[in-house]
Amino acid sequence: MSFGTGVEFTSVCREWRGKWSKDSDNASLVEVNTLFNETFLPTLKSIEGFEKIQRIVCGGCLDWKFIIQFAADSFPGDDAVPGEEPFLAAADKIEGIDSIETQTYTITEL
Repeated sequence: MSFGTGVEFTSVCREWRGKWSKDSDNASLVEVNTLFNETFLPTLKSIEGFEKIQRIVCGGCLDWKFIIQFAADSFPGDDAVPGEEPFLAAADKIEGIDSIETQTYTITEL
């Protein structure tokens, strides 16, 4: 797939992200990570076209991100990634988690 000459890609990512609090020894970060790993990770890994998941945590700006990567021709769509709505709703209920957002983009190693 391509956005134009020289801008080819084979993978599309869906990113789930938010902010966490350092309160109570980073309890909100630990809780959102546990929620993701125990409840949503197995389902995401079973989706057709799944390639990999990366977790990014920034201790300076207090960001957490889960990047779910799919083969471009199998990407389920911005509103169709299984588990997205339940995960975001559950994460939003965790004390110390806020600014939850999603984004879709392509990724290519150069």
